[in-house]
Amino acid sequence: MPLPLFLFFRQIDLEGFYSKEEVAILVKVERFLATCDDITTMAADRVLTSDPTTSATKVKLLAGGSLTRDRALQTKSSRVALLAGKDCKLAVDYFRALTKPPKQGPAKCFFPRHSMFARKGADWLDIQICYECVTMSITSKSGKIKLYTGINRNSRDLADTFFGYKSKNSKA
Repeated sequence: MPLPLFLFFRQIDLEGFYSKEEVAILVKVERFLATCDDITTMAADRVLTSDPTTSATKVKLLAGGSLTRDRALQTKSSRVALLAGKDCKLAVDYFRALTKPPKQGPAKCFFPRHSMFARKGADWLDIQICYECVTMSITSKSGKIKLYTGINRNSRDLADTFFGYKSKNSKA
């Protein structure tokens, strides 16, 4: 299937800053986000796996469960929310900001405090973001999509708005 025109131009934007393999994966991820059923967003003051709310949510999602809008949670140290339908376009816009050139190189430390978990039928895609080391990790259920790469540092400004949560670790 040929790429839609907007993704074709997006691919050209990314070339030169990402390898051909990375560009192919980023275009697949963007297409998945644009057509997914729902996206669960998670943000926390500490590493996502250390926060009780975000780690319990991730376990539920990986087991095939999902959230409903009324189950969105806000605690003192984290927030979990659901995007569905037209709201998924917000995730596409945020993902474009993350991957907008110039990107930083991937770091060795990786302590993600932000995540997007997108679901389309039985398939899923998990994007974890660490703004401390300016890196993201992308994994799919099938294992066909795996990427660990640097991101655009300036996308941090959008994170508080997109995730609806200002981390204690945010730069004011």
